[in-house]
Amino acid sequence: MHTSTQTAVHHGNALATTNWFMLGRQPQAKSREPSIFMLEYKTAAWWYWVVSTITLNLTVLGIYQLFPVTLGIAVVQLLHFAIRDRGRPTMTVQIRTGYLLVLLLTIPEPMHWFLWVPAIGTLARVLFSYCLMARMLVLLPVNRKELLSMAFVKKAFLTPPRQATPIHSIPLAC
Repeated sequence: MHTSTQTAVHHGNALATTNWFMLGRQPQAKSREPSIFMLEYKTAAWWYWVVSTITLNLTVLGIYQLFPVTLGIAVVQLLHFAIRDRGRPTMTVQIRTGYLLVLLLTIPEPMHWFLWVPAIGTLARVLFSYCLMARMLVLLPVNRKELLSMAFVKKAFLTPPRQATPIHSIPLAC
């Protein structure tokens, strides 16, 4: 017959036997330390941005033959999300439209220097989930519920990102 003390000892021994490989260390609860990286590799959108980041950064480094690939990815991405969102001007569609327009702006040779802006922006989006385009778009009257103020602008640009959301803790009108 086991008493509660014996049962506790028995369970304690079973735990010690099960964790013998810990060499006498006390089991510790697993803690998730916050990371600045937000790699959203389970989403199609993230993979579009990864490929765009690679081709665009190689373009900036002088391999201009990859720029049409970057444009193609931008068009496919825009069509994908426009179809998914049934033609509604959601923030997702607006971000991709703005991105494509910025890329088209850089086609003339005197504007090639501006490619570094979307190159850095896509890299920030891929690594940190920080989308500068989304944060600029939220300032448009059609996309916000709050009045435009310096406090709102600060919130739009300085709110830390969270995974899987283009705008973080900012009330959207769309």
